[in-house]
Amino acid sequence: MLSALRDFFLRHGTKRAYFIALSGGLDSCVLLALSAKLREELSLDLRAIHINHQLSSNAAHWARHCKTLCDANAIDCIVHSVTLSLEAGDSTEEKAREKRYAAFANYLDHDAMVLTAHHQDDQAETLLLQLLRGAGLKGLSAMPVVKPFAKGFLGRPLLSFTRSTLKQYAEENALCWIEDESNANTILSRNFLRHEVMPLLQSRYPSVATTLARTAQHSAEAESLLHELGQQLYACVKAPLTDTLSVTALLQLSPAKQRLLLRHWIARKNYPLPSTAKMESILHDVLTARWDGKASVQWGDILLKRHRDAVYVMSSLSSHDHKEVLMWNVNETLLIDGIGSLQAMRVLGEGLNAASDLIRVSFRQGGERVYQRGMRKSLKNLMQEWRVPPWLRDRIPLLSINNTIVAVPGYFVDERYTAKASAMGFYLVWETNESQPSA
Repeated sequence: MLSALRDFFLRHGTKRAYFIALSGGLDSCVLLALSAKLREELSLDLRAIHINHQLSSNAAHWARHCKTLCDANAIDCIVHSVTLSLEAGDSTEEKAREKRYAAFANYLDHDAMVLTAHHQDDQAETLLLQLLRGAGLKGLSAMPVVKPFAKGFLGRPLLSFTRSTLKQYAEENALCWIEDESNANTILSRNFLRHEVMPLLQSRYPSVATTLARTAQHSAEAESLLHELGQQLYACVKAPLTDTLSVTALLQLSPAKQRLLLRHWIARKNYPLPSTAKMESILHDVLTARWDGKASVQWGDILLKRHRDAVYVMSSLSSHDHKEVLMWNVNETLLIDGIGSLQAMRVLGEGLNAASDLIRVSFRQGGERVYQRGMRKSLKNLMQEWRVPPWLRDRIPLLSINNTIVAVPGYFVDERYTAKASAMGFYLVWETNESQPSA
């Protein structure tokens, strides 16, 4: 293990900061001890971080134990306390994990790495949990050795070693560790697998942990190939509008490729993936809907909608008072609550030629007309020409001067108010979470 850990540090760099996630249990104590042995040899910037979840009456004792261990090894130790707010149906285990990793992220500088002491048995248990949840290849890939995390990375250098190997090392080196009483609670799924299922499997298949870990590696390789295929499909199927998919192009693919591409596209936006049932609703209810219909599918806070030949995915739209009127000083960023922000960049010879730094900002009420190519045109008809989805039409800011709409950021600037070649103009940047042009 010491040799493997040395190789890990050399492979991933000895100049970055490493934070050991120290619970005080057997696994993390072994990782701390091994890393401390290598610190001087490799000149490592080594620190430890203990998260006190405040869930056990022994939590304060565990924090002191971690501090004592670090003091004995002359390693700086951060003790960070978190508070869990649980609602009906929440998993204490999952919420604690979310809080723990959020805390880790807060301490990570650029390129730093958090090290956890996950081992081969953890990998096997994770694979079994994912199998029982009906996960796809991404879930069955379980845990990678290193992955991007916050501003840096998350590393698991002991993933190829079994729990028994770690325990043997701890006993031979007289390490002290604490036992979390919740680890014996078999109501928790992972503990049930650890204490009830894995021993039974090991009695019949002694190498089951190694075998399952190998399955996770095979799944990770297959998932990597599918990710490459997803990127290729996305390049062929993305619509002209920003980050949308063409329904026509999607329907040329097989259902399996449709599902692959939709998952790839949704994951690109860092949204949670839909369930199998929701995915089938997308394929059968959205892709085959009338082009002018209002087909949509929602899961959690995520909404997938179709408009004409484009499929959009977004966070559920926040409420907005479309009758709101604002006065915008173009020298400052305008934050529009629940929608987005407006900025004006001074550029020579293009953009909006505004005589005043103050511009009126409002939203579509109906009946608005704008001047385009020498004619007064209906804003409603123009938005249809611009293929603005119906749900966004009253959420796009309209910029007015002297009661005349002079610009619709991302779509239109009144030619009478366009900066001359020798004059400074305002290039408008409209940033929003919704799928639409941004400038």
